[in-house]
Amino acid sequence: MYIAALTQLSVLPVWDSIGREKGSQVGAILLFTILGRLTLGGHVSPIVSAAVYVLTGTLIYFTPKATAELYQLNTPLSELAYSMMSLYGGVIATTGIYLAGLACGLAQPRCLAAAFATNAFFSLKLAATEAGKAGK
Repeated sequence: MYIAALTQLSVLPVWDSIGREKGSQVGAILLFTILGRLTLGGHVSPIVSAAVYVLTGTLIYFTPKATAELYQLNTPLSELAYSMMSLYGGVIATTGIYLAGLACGLAQPRCLAAAFATNAFFSLKLAATEAGKAGK
């Protein structure tokens, strides 16, 4: 979760360029940091962190337009931008799959295989359904 907080901090300028307000981002950074501390301290199961990744990523992947509305973006997004936001959600969910496998005691190679399979699913689905929008 510390890495999620650091990632959120590093993408602040990107989100700022398309109008996402900083308050919710700072709140997410604090939430991820607190959850990371609680997980490392043994107060919260590592499966909770994995679930946060999987749930958040899956929601962003399948509902990029609703995500943009939730983030209150004031810059209109193209269809390609929505596709990229969807892919962004897929990457987050893929990370969650990897972490869930580790939290459940699977060996690292199996977790990596599950992450690759998840990434392949998301990427192939995106290619099959969204690739035509890239030229528009």
